Amino acid sequence: MKGFSFSFCGALMVVLSCSDYMNKEKTMEKDPVDSDAKKVLSDALAFRSMTFRDKTKLMELMLRKFEEDFDKPLQSYPSITSDQVSFGRDGLLYRNGFADPFTGKVVDRYSNGNILSEQSYLRGIPHGNLFKGHSNGNPSMRALLNKGTLDGVQSRWWENGKLRDEQFWGGGKYHGKKTWDQNGRLIREEFPPPS
Repeated sequence: MKGFSFSFCGALMVVLSCSDYMNKEKTMEKDPVDSDAKKVLSDALAFRSMTFRDKTKLMELMLRKFEEDFDKPLQSYPSITSDQVSFGRDGLLYRNGFADPFTGKVVDRYSNGNILSEQSYLRGIPHGNLFKGHSNGNPSMRALLNKGTLDGVQSRWWENGKLRDEQFWGGGKYHGKKTWDQNGRLIREEFPPPS
């Protein structure tokens, strides 16, 4: 009987401790997404301590917020190449032959079909996701722009697919950078002193 009560108590403790661990994990997962993105990005220390997964969720949340600025789903706007657009004297992007500033995506591809660059525009201003790729299909750079201003994480990758650097931006202000070598070793961190 002693062995049974010890086994039962031990099993109960394992179950309770696992459920507590799972609750902590869920809470940690939710915090960056539930908090105001601007507040998180303005605090370089908080952003520095976030996991890659939490940064990704935060960037997805910010992208969804930026896409709400469009009158309809972004996929319903035209997707054209850079040779079909030009910048006007006002600094806005226009589709050739149209009087209104361009809203949609400008996508260019390598001859093998992989994406060279993809940028969304809202009324002629870069707004939303900016993506650049290497010819082998690996990403080269990804950033979010909020009406022409960098906001969030700007990530760049080596051609081998390893992360090259991450720059942290909030409302157009630089909040720091991490840099890795081609083997994935962190070689530099720079964060300006809090103001």
